[in-house]
Amino acid sequence: MDEQTNHLTLPSGSKIWKPFHLGENCEVAAEVNIGALCHIGNDVKIGEGTRVQGSTYIADGCVIGKDCFIGPNVTITNDRHPPSKGKWAPVQIEDNVVIGGGATLIAGITLSSGCIIGAGAVLTKSVASDEVWFGNPATLKMNRDEYEARRD
Repeated sequence: MDEQTNHLTLPSGSKIWKPFHLGENCEVAAEVNIGALCHIGNDVKIGEGTRVQGSTYIADGCVIGKDCFIGPNVTITNDRHPPSKGKWAPVQIEDNVVIGGGATLIAGITLSSGCIIGAGAVLTKSVASDEVWFGNPATLKMNRDEYEARRD
């Protein structure tokens, strides 16, 4: 770690901002940016171009695809019925997924490509491609095309 800077440049060229926890055997692809105060567990994989905002918790074994956006204070778990004593069910996140700040993803779910999870959502079920979910518990609200139309 370079004491002259406020970040660590990983072997892939990606950056993780201090302070942070980066577990063992993590795979962080190129062009990834991980914000300060993040906890990245052991055996986590993060795909190229993904951005992880500050104060995010990613549990051991979770897999995050390419070009995802994970907002600040997101919690991604791997233990549906704690304490499970090592019977983990890591979350799987496919490419181009957007997760709003403060969302909580419960262990064992899959977020399919292009889906969007709203800020503050508590997600207990897997989400299909290009669906938009929010709320507590999160439910399907619209598809990605409708969401993008509202943004315009």
